[in-house]
Amino acid sequence: MEHSRLRTLLFMPAILACVTYAEADWLDNLADGLKDVLANGSKWVELKPNENFNTPMGARLIARRPIFNSVWFINKHVVYAVSDHWLHRSTNGGKSWEPVVELPKRAQWVQFEQSGQRGYAGSPFLLEVTDDGGKQWRTVDPAAIFTELTGKQLDEQTIDWSSAIQLSPESGEGAFSAGCHYFTTEDMGRHWSMHSVEREPGKKLCIAQSPFAVDFDNGLIVATRVGGDAVYKRQANGRWQTMCDFDKTHAILLELSYCADVIDPAITSFVSRFESFGVLPPMDYEAFDLRELNTPRASERLDGINLQDNGRRQWLSFRGQLALKLNESTDHRWQVVSNMPRLEHLYPVSRSEALGIDDYGAFLTNDAGVTWQPLGAPGSGIYEHWYQAKHNRLWATSDRELWVIDAVAEGRWKKVPTPYLVDEFATINHDSSEELLWIESNEPVLLLSRDGGITWTALEIESGDEPDYERGIDMAHCQNNPPSCLILTKDGNLITAELFDKAPRISDKANTSMPEYEYMAIEWMTVDNGDVIAYDDENARILVNEKGDSTWDERPVPHEDLFIRKVNHDGKILASSRDRLERAYLHVGKNYGKSWSDLRLKGWEGSVRFLCADDTLNNILIGEDGEGIAFSNDGGNRWQVIDTDPAFCGIANGYMWMFDRDFRIYALGE
Repeated sequence: MEHSRLRTLLFMPAILACVTYAEADWLDNLADGLKDVLANGSKWVELKPNENFNTPMGARLIARRPIFNSVWFINKHVVYAVSDHWLHRSTNGGKSWEPVVELPKRAQWVQFEQSGQRGYAGSPFLLEVTDDGGKQWRTVDPAAIFTELTGKQLDEQTIDWSSAIQLSPESGEGAFSAGCHYFTTEDMGRHWSMHSVEREPGKKLCIAQSPFAVDFDNGLIVATRVGGDAVYKRQANGRWQTMCDFDKTHAILLELSYCADVIDPAITSFVSRFESFGVLPPMDYEAFDLRELNTPRASERLDGINLQDNGRRQWLSFRGQLALKLNESTDHRWQVVSNMPRLEHLYPVSRSEALGIDDYGAFLTNDAGVTWQPLGAPGSGIYEHWYQAKHNRLWATSDRELWVIDAVAEGRWKKVPTPYLVDEFATINHDSSEELLWIESNEPVLLLSRDGGITWTALEIESGDEPDYERGIDMAHCQNNPPSCLILTKDGNLITAELFDKAPRISDKANTSMPEYEYMAIEWMTVDNGDVIAYDDENARILVNEKGDSTWDERPVPHEDLFIRKVNHDGKILASSRDRLERAYLHVGKNYGKSWSDLRLKGWEGSVRFLCADDTLNNILIGEDGEGIAFSNDGGNRWQVIDTDPAFCGIANGYMWMFDRDFRIYALGE
């Protein structure tokens, strides 16, 4: 059975949380009032757009390409693809692309019939349609159709919640619902008819959302009404009537087979196909790394998915991913053209190489982010990690062990011998040289390396000849000038370990004690010209103990609800906070918090949030909660706009990689 050719369309309706219009107006007015007050403050930074949006100051754009959400092959030469806001066309099999139509809403889908003449592209709620192979395009807009046939208007939010358009390029039939009515077309959306659906003769229903299953051949739909789901059938007189009704939503997949009214063979077949062979557009599935198609997990991943098929080849395309194979080929392996794992951290190595980490393991790309090779994970997965740019190594803790991988040179994880088991949730700390490393152990021991991680020794806190579990280690800071480690014990005392000897020992005598100390409340600690500086996250304060003094001072912080994002070895701090409307703001501290500047930018409607920065905290990328990205290469004194949406990004080794509406690589400092 060729399930991919069934003219059955399915989609999963989105459920959105809404507030009343009165609440929305009140929030808008309050937010606008606070914004006007804050905008007059002295701490706001003026945002000046860059004349060349794509190349901010101190950077050079060296690569840019669209990220495709969906792809459709007409033949081996002509290919269509949609990015967030454009329909693109290639006439050389995807080697190069040209923009065809700008799409007003975020595009998720493109599909053509086999001849390549009739097709559509765009958002489920606003489509661009062609009948002549892409020479001319027209818009199918549910809001405009509803107004034309009813004389009434629906707001955009209601349309985007309930009125996804279903179109079949093969037959030209289509459907959507709006304002409790059901609309159908038989000519690819040129003309529409409006219908009412009856639960029983003479009793109309309100179809709340567009059908998420449509069988145009037999006039069958599965749709959501107010309060439940149902199966509906088109009668000979053109009217729609309920065949099977449920008084609950989102349970229909489990309950369709128990519907007593499903006795018509056509309906039985439809129900069977709906339960077993859904043809959801790939956008409605949880995207997965398409490299899994060539693993034993392939059948699990493809369960319930109808492949995209033009009769000559089959393929799957998600956001940033494309895998294909020829129908007539005897080789069952997929050719993965591009893949995009769900990375949580990104570390550029060069203009073409980068390391990435998802919620389990690591990946490497050497073709500028087109394909990502899985490097796997040590032990049972990566717990904590650190990218050592100097040696291009990735360090990780897992299963109470320390692991390292030189991804570009070797590409495999190696266990690093340590005298004690590591605390797998402990930070892998380092000094500015990246040669002095230290990690907390699960014992009252500090693991220490003075050769960049090749060999490790242990600094032990002992009572007599036994480990002193009463004191233990809460936090540590090590340095090479002078060679020493300052250790904060669990009882709030600071003790010193001299590193001159090959087998250094920790002093039994405390230097000083933290005031009002709470275990695990200190988020970071450092030594600056002999002064001990620490941030107490529990009480939102920076504590300072000047060299040779027994007392502690406090440095003011810009907000009581401060979250430290990054602290570098030069004393720069990047932090964020939130106000009572949950607007996020960024703060830059200098000299370990002696002075602060706020990064609330004039000209941006939303709040400012941190995206990524390099270790110097000179190159910083920030985003607005609405739209917009700003870049600074001087630590936040000057900002310029980059023409893209808030992005996932990484900055290292003089490069900035950015993924969102499109993909870009910048060379910095040129």
